[in-house]
Amino acid sequence: MLTVSVKWQKELLKAVEIDTSQPPYVFKCQLYDLTGVPPERQKIMVKGGLLKGQKLMMMGTADEVVKAPEKGPVFMEDLPEEEQVVSLGHSAGLFNLGNTCYMNSTVQCLHSVPELKSSLVKYSHSGRNNDVDQTSHMLTIATRDLFGELDKSVKPVAPMQFWTLLRKKYPQFGQLHNGVFMQQDAEECWTQLLYTLSQSLRSAGSRDLLFGAVLPSMILRDEEGKKLGLKANGKSSSSKDDDVKMIDGEGSSNASGESTVTTSQEGVPSDKETRLTGIYDLVAVLTHKGRSADSGHYVAWVKQESGKWIEFDDDNPIPQREEDIVKLSGGGDWHMAYICMYKARTVSM
Repeated sequence: MLTVSVKWQKELLKAVEIDTSQPPYVFKCQLYDLTGVPPERQKIMVKGGLLKGQKLMMMGTADEVVKAPEKGPVFMEDLPEEEQVVSLGHSAGLFNLGNTCYMNSTVQCLHSVPELKSSLVKYSHSGRNNDVDQTSHMLTIATRDLFGELDKSVKPVAPMQFWTLLRKKYPQFGQLHNGVFMQQDAEECWTQLLYTLSQSLRSAGSRDLLFGAVLPSMILRDEEGKKLGLKANGKSSSSKDDDVKMIDGEGSSNASGESTVTTSQEGVPSDKETRLTGIYDLVAVLTHKGRSADSGHYVAWVKQESGKWIEFDDDNPIPQREEDIVKLSGGGDWHMAYICMYKARTVSM
């Protein structure tokens, strides 16, 4: 083993060992450890003669010393669950408790409606009045709590309390066959659950318009712009009674007959209005695979606020492409769209 001295800039590196049995690159790596100059930047200069005891000269510039980051990397599993949900961009799945995919897919679709979640958050244990029975009240509370769990968890949620109260309110969902809970119709679960929630929220004084339609005012006019009534003979009439007003109690009609909806927050009237555009966007699809509604498998496909679609197959959320959603038309054993949920587009006035 030979030793040499290496002069680099203003430094003199003494007693640097050279193993002549190794390729020159190994020696350059030694110099890299001592100086920080990468091997590809090194230029070694040596005068003629034997290497023993000679002084070598090295030219080259070292890389800047990389500073350690002030804050180390944070892995997703180390984040609080609320932050993990935000990072993932979707909520948790639901465990199948025994042929409960019809219930899980219904819950996931309804959970995607922000207006419904907002109304449920305002619903309290003391919100029940005599118009709502105790079981309906408790089922509404269980729905509110289940939605809250889905928003805060990245791990699958077991909807045991919700399922127990759903079967108590609607015993048909508790039917057994050979000791096993039977598959049920998701459309029936959807209808019954929405009816219960609408009754409970209405009794609690919620003014939110959920799953309703605000139809525009219809005013018929002739070619000259005069108003027409809906009389069989088609004669013109200027009476206001002949105008067809198909408008919900929450809406109003302006002078041009266009539909508007007045928005309010926490029961306080607001002057801000939104206008319906007549355009609806698909936001959720509940699909079915199987030979009948009471068998097979149900899955929810839900559009997130980010615009991404997530397939909720019980406890397994799977990101999907939007072009795959339009293919949910059945055929063989493929998913067939069973319930489609749309949201109306509005513009602020």
